[in-house]
Amino acid sequence: MKWIGWVVAVIVAIVLAASRHQGARSLRAAEVKINESLDELQTKADAQVAGYEAGLVERRKSLTKLRTETAALQTQRDELETRKQELTKKIRTLTEESERLRTTRDSMQGSSTEDREARQELQERIGQADRRVGLWKKMIEMVQLPGETE
Repeated sequence: MKWIGWVVAVIVAIVLAASRHQGARSLRAAEVKINESLDELQTKADAQVAGYEAGLVERRKSLTKLRTETAALQTQRDELETRKQELTKKIRTLTEESERLRTTRDSMQGSSTEDREARQELQERIGQADRRVGLWKKMIEMVQLPGETE
């Protein structure tokens, strides 16, 4: 009878060993599946990161281009503003000259024949000065920025 006890003990030991072996095999299979899933997720994550980095590079290029264009436009704006100031100063000078010539002409009213020639010359110079003022004002309008008023 003792041998039946030993047989039962051996059978129990075999069953336990087999179940441990089966459990270990299922754990290994689960580990393989988990590792495959992790590898797949890592690949997807790497692809996503690469896509984001490529988009970031494109955005940086666009930003650099916009900054360059903005700097160029600001330079043009500054040049136009300088030109406008120069033209405004020129108009002021021409207007002052025109007024001075008018004053001189008015003071010569009623003078002799020689003075008439001088008056006529002054009148021509006044007309020229007025035309130049008109031209300079048109030039200022041309260099004026949109939405800007005198």
